[in-house]
Amino acid sequence: WIKGIVCSGDAIGPICGNVVETSQPSIPSSTPTSLLSLSLSSIPSLIPSAVPSIAPSSIPSSLPSLRPSGVPNLSHSFAPSSILSSIPSPIPSTVPSVVPSYIPSSAPSLSSPPTSVPITTTSSAPARLNNEIVRISFFKSKRKSINDGKWQAILKFKLQNSSNNSLVNTILKIGFNGEERTRISNEKGKCTFKISFGKKISSVSFRVTFMSAPNEEVYKPEKNIQKKGCPVFSTRCPTRTVKKK
Repeated sequence: WIKGIVCSGDAIGPICGNVVETSQPSIPSSTPTSLLSLSLSSIPSLIPSAVPSIAPSSIPSSLPSLRPSGVPNLSHSFAPSSILSSIPSPIPSTVPSVVPSYIPSSAPSLSSPPTSVPITTTSSAPARLNNEIVRISFFKSKRKSINDGKWQAILKFKLQNSSNNSLVNTILKIGFNGEERTRISNEKGKCTFKISFGKKISSVSFRVTFMSAPNEEVYKPEKNIQKKGCPVFSTRCPTRTVKKK
């Protein structure tokens, strides 16, 4: 029999029903209705779980993983990696490398495109005009007394090439007692040194230290004029001595 009418409300609207009271009490269910069902559903949930799954999912995730994979990806990644690869790429890079490669290239390097016209270079240094040599063709030394016991050594030179032509504007340097004097030959290839000394100096030995011709002929001291069977100022007779008396 009907005990009364009970209504309840929700988002849809009020729901009313009759309350029936029977003489037989209801038998409670052995399964509590307030507990969740422990059986797994075969339908995936659209809401992500707060508890991570132990078993991997068969559906790939659209979110990138922060942990690098141990299996290389066969497809290109859209995001460049900040870690350099140790495996060389078969595709050459369009950007030149600052560091030289350890693997030599089989192709020759061309710093500039080849040209069919031969390239000629010019040197700023004057070229030798011939194979002539420089030599001392004449040499004479003497002494001359001057005031207060002082004296003067006079050395006369004539410079020629191997064709016996006089060498003009040829630089000649001689050294003595740690000093050096320089002369330049005239139009006849001659130059003269006049050097004064004090009365305490009894003799001085001279040597040729440098000779340079305008056409860069090579100085050959072994071809110099000979005195007593030896070329003057050569390696065998490197000095000539002038005495006060």
